Parts: sequence; structure tokens; C-alpha cells
Amino acid sequence: MFMVKFIGFTGILSEIFMDLWSKATNSTIRLMEIRFRNAIKRVPETLKSMAEEMVLEAPAIIEGSSGLNQTWR
Repeated sequence: MFMVKFIGFTGILSEIFMDLWSKATNSTIRLMEIRFRNAIKRVPETLKSMAEEMVLEAPAIIEGSSGLNQTWR
């Protein structure tokens, strides 16, 4: 779900910057846009590493309200 929203978001950004690129006459602006695009391309990798660090660890055995133990592996 997150990737679908992210892909839609990057598609919108791509259209915006393609429009700006075609209108830009200054090479400095174009260079800044290229750097921004490269940074946007690296966002999924960065978010993936952050998400992997945030993996929650819970006990493998939990006692339910009925008194039975439930085990996850």
C-alpha cells in the first residue's frame, strides 16, 4: 500500500519537474533538479533501512485471558 502511494507521489513529482525542466533556461536550476531527482530515487532505500531497524520484537509466548499460552514463530 505504501509503495503504491509512493509511486503515485513520485509520478506527480516527475511531471512537475519535467514541466519546470522544459521551462528552465538556467543550467544551475537544471543541475539542482537533477540532484533532487537522484535524492528522490534514493528515498525507498533509505526508508527500507529505517523500517528494518524499527522491527518490533515481542515475546514468542503470550498467555491469553483463558490461561492458555499462545506461541508465535
